[in-house]
Amino acid sequence: MKTLHIPEKGQEPSTILKELKERREADIRWEDGRTWSLVYYLNDEHQYLLQNAYTTYFSENYLNPFAFPSLRQMESEVLEMTASMLHHPKAVGTMSSGGTESIILAMFTYREWARNNKKTSRHKTILAPATVHPAFEKAAHLLGLELKRVPVDNGGQMDTVALKKSIRSDTLVIVAGAPSYPYGIVDPIEEVAAIAQEHHLPLHVDACVGGFILPWAEKLGYWSAPWDFRVPGVTSISLDLHKFGFSAKGASLIMYRSMEYLRNQFFISTEFRGGVYVSPTILGTRPGGAIAAAWATIQHLGQEVY
Repeated sequence: MKTLHIPEKGQEPSTILKELKERREADIRWEDGRTWSLVYYLNDEHQYLLQNAYTTYFSENYLNPFAFPSLRQMESEVLEMTASMLHHPKAVGTMSSGGTESIILAMFTYREWARNNKKTSRHKTILAPATVHPAFEKAAHLLGLELKRVPVDNGGQMDTVALKKSIRSDTLVIVAGAPSYPYGIVDPIEEVAAIAQEHHLPLHVDACVGGFILPWAEKLGYWSAPWDFRVPGVTSISLDLHKFGFSAKGASLIMYRSMEYLRNQFFISTEFRGGVYVSPTILGTRPGGAIAAAWATIQHLGQEVY
């Protein structure tokens, strides 16, 4: 087997771009709409906007929001517009690189919330429907938590009777889907939220797929059951802009009902020799292009197109 080495001499940009184009020929044609879950393509006009918005901030690093106030403003505006869409203008949150990061951040936040408020580490069980996305399993693995899958009924919804029986003294958080990734079935959010409130537990709604579908389906008369912050007991929601929000990869959102939860998401180090280090997400370096493209997407499509 031939061993590859870094080339002794670099090639001309035109040569490299030609090879990239040739290599891409073997990839699936996402423009034809056959890449469910991988690429969410709207049209050529919007694609052109995304490419230009992203490359406008191609080199910007959102590691330091004070160095790039324009990115800070765009993230803030995206969060504020999303909070309004979710019927809770006072909701707070951050952008992330994708649904998996948003989910990990939410589970991390609730772990830290429990430790900071209950002075214990025994609250470590995530209760989620059997249809839950593997990202929650990954979050449990990374954070030293345990994922317990609750059965679903014949309609594919979380079984609320089984949920009640599953709650123990070590339960950390309850998760419900809006909708579930495998089947597109929305769990009975109001019933699950009532159970969460009864047991003084937070409820995370995973709307990574449906977060930018359900609000508009409701406006068009295709959906009516509340699933967002209108439901008392829903404490956080994850939703992906780079899915049916039609933004560029990677742009997701993790939203909380209040700062009571979000403050637990921040990592702060005062021991770094380079100064105080503050990170609101898992990533340190955060590509500015994803934030700019997300903002541009919402401005371009508006409620009418959504």
